[in-house]
Amino acid sequence: MLDNTSVNLEAVNTVLSSIGDAPVDTIEDPTNVNVINAIRELETVSRKEQAKGWSSNIIDSYILNPDVNTNQIMWNSNFLSIVDSGGLKLVRKGEYLYNLTDQTFIFTSAITVQMILFMDLAECSEQLKNYIVAKTSEQFQMKFLNDPNIAQSLQQMRMDAWVDLQENEITSNAYNIFENEDITAIRRS
Repeated sequence: MLDNTSVNLEAVNTVLSSIGDAPVDTIEDPTNVNVINAIRELETVSRKEQAKGWSSNIIDSYILNPDVNTNQIMWNSNFLSIVDSGGLKLVRKGEYLYNLTDQTFIFTSAITVQMILFMDLAECSEQLKNYIVAKTSEQFQMKFLNDPNIAQSLQQMRMDAWVDLQENEITSNAYNIFENEDITAIRRS
């Protein structure tokens, strides 16, 4: 099994290859502008795509405990989305979780939420990781090289990765067309 550093290095090298740059041996303390930009673009795309919520980063029953002294819940940088199972509307305000429903930062007990977490690429499903890297490569090439011939091949790579990701999501979640609200409404009419 590859560690986070190896997976991230492999991802950055794939992104760099989209503009014809040679692979690098490390991404620790980068000085090369293209490496810095590739890391930044990979982080941006990864956050955006993971925020959509996938089977590999959604936790249905995540328990958040308030601090024993302040009764506040600190916002963690890997929180992407929180939905309270009890109907509270929760948002980030500054460094803390805020209860919009009751207009307070104070939580007197633990709450159970559905959480979408930001994960390192090594923790994502292979299909999600491949999609993030493919999309990043495509966007990176468009920003820094913008070669139409390369763009076409990177677009195909992204579309193939998207299909693989969707197939994995369908398999992982065992979706049933008859559980879809729109389908159910049509069947009732």
